[in-house]
Amino acid sequence: MFFTDDLIDLLVYYTNTNAAKVMENALLQKSARIKRWKDTSRKEIYAYFGVLIYIGLHKEPAIVDYWKEGSVYTPKHPIGQYISRNRFQAIDLYLYCEDPSQSATFTTPFKRIWNVSESLQKACRRYYTPGTHLAVDESIKRFTGRAKEIVNIPSKPTPEGFKMWILANEGYVLDWLFHAKGQGKGPYRVDSYWTKEEDFTPTEAVVLDLLLRKQEEGPHLKPNHHIVWVDNLFSLIRLFERLREEGIGAAGTVRTSRTKREEGLAKALK
Repeated sequence: MFFTDDLIDLLVYYTNTNAAKVMENALLQKSARIKRWKDTSRKEIYAYFGVLIYIGLHKEPAIVDYWKEGSVYTPKHPIGQYISRNRFQAIDLYLYCEDPSQSATFTTPFKRIWNVSESLQKACRRYYTPGTHLAVDESIKRFTGRAKEIVNIPSKPTPEGFKMWILANEGYVLDWLFHAKGQGKGPYRVDSYWTKEEDFTPTEAVVLDLLLRKQEEGPHLKPNHHIVWVDNLFSLIRLFERLREEGIGAAGTVRTSRTKREEGLAKALK
């Protein structure tokens, strides 16, 4: 439902193209695994994702443990029936989510997965009708590879990975925005209307974008049907008033100092 055949076929094409590009341009030893590469297929990519999900649910010390025969004291994992370890690692190495010919324009890792991300966002909206209570908060999506956008926040349940802004309801993720790390950066591709036309900060625009963005697919948030809960980063009078204009209630934790500053601003505006 989320990874449709059309989306998987695109990943198959991009992965095969990427592997061929590496084979053509790189100086590889005769024993290099890529020399034995053969084009992947839709069935293999589905198997690859199935193994990823399995690995996420059943933890083992090393990747090779999932393909061991097992013993009286260790489990025998079934994934070897569907894909070999060498093949899994080869696909893992050369999996590509965008056209490899455009790789020179990938200035951020988020651009490398943008079309896949948008496809999944539409599916998340399409298959779920949100209830009354929504939440907007930051989240860390686990990633342990090499990328300049990785953050490490030890206090988080998942300390290392990509920072994202999440719109959720009862544990279900409806929508998200990536967050670019560094000075002068912030929410990635947040709708500029909120910052340029209505003069909200990029951080404040996160809530407005996630709640009010136009959706091509899936149910829109109906006026007077929802309340969004936020933490003190978003607990701002002006933001809450703007949401109420759209028929969305808002509530959240506050800091005393911020409350006083906001009260002073509200009086000044009056």
